[in-house]
Amino acid sequence: MNLLTFISVVFILYGNIFSQECLVLNGTYQGMNVYVQNPFASNGVGFSTQKVTVNGEPITDNIISSTFEIDLKKWNFKYGDSVSIKIYHNENYTPRIIDNLALTYPATLTYENVKLDSTGLLKWCAVNEISSKNFYIEQYKWNRWIVIGQIQGTGGNELNCYEFQVDLHSGENKVRLVQETHRYNNNQGISPIVKILSAQNNIKKIIMSDYFNPHDNGIAFSQKTNYIVYNKYYEPVLKGFESYIDLYDFDYGYYIICFDNQISTWYYNSRFKRIKNKK
Repeated sequence: MNLLTFISVVFILYGNIFSQECLVLNGTYQGMNVYVQNPFASNGVGFSTQKVTVNGEPITDNIISSTFEIDLKKWNFKYGDSVSIKIYHNENYTPRIIDNLALTYPATLTYENVKLDSTGLLKWCAVNEISSKNFYIEQYKWNRWIVIGQIQGTGGNELNCYEFQVDLHSGENKVRLVQETHRYNNNQGISPIVKILSAQNNIKKIIMSDYFNPHDNGIAFSQKTNYIVYNKYYEPVLKGFESYIDLYDFDYGYYIICFDNQISTWYYNSRFKRIKNKK
């Protein structure tokens, strides 16, 4: 090795050592390993991750790869044991944890007095919150749970109470709460479902078409409503809270519209700017 090459190697090593950042993942063991997506190093040679530790001890797993696995089973953790993973990497080239639920905290909070009144006012209290994590408010409509809002929790072990205004649809309304850390994780941190029967009449839609004046093509509702319009690939193309949707700029094809507590489909022919209903 000549002197110039030696100096270059030293410079690269120096840059790697002193331009590091650390990605920290804390939680409890859930019986799963952690998978990491590893970007290339800042100098384009090798990969960004330089070292990984588990509870302060360096791992022996191969990290010189675009993706690598942190095998937690070999550490003989018990379910619920505290785990702290630190990933040291090049500055501005941050690895990504592929499965964010591999480490999480067990649900400790308890919901109390979850109530939904006829005006849509949702009230609840919680004790033993993990920390000041968000509560997601979810409403069941259009055949699935939909997030309609969020409120940041106070945290701590004491009793904390909250409220949120829900926009009720016609018919039976179902609402629940999910704490942020446990969203979509084995039903942990999910409140009991509260129900209320709304006195609101079913919202009707009227599809309007005018062959001679395409600017008058649209969908009118009997009153303002939340809605989402999907194309035939079930990709959202428009959403809002209105009593009228202008369809003039829509491409031709089949569409699905979710509004109130209803789902409807129709075919829109943009060539002639006409609309044909499809139940």
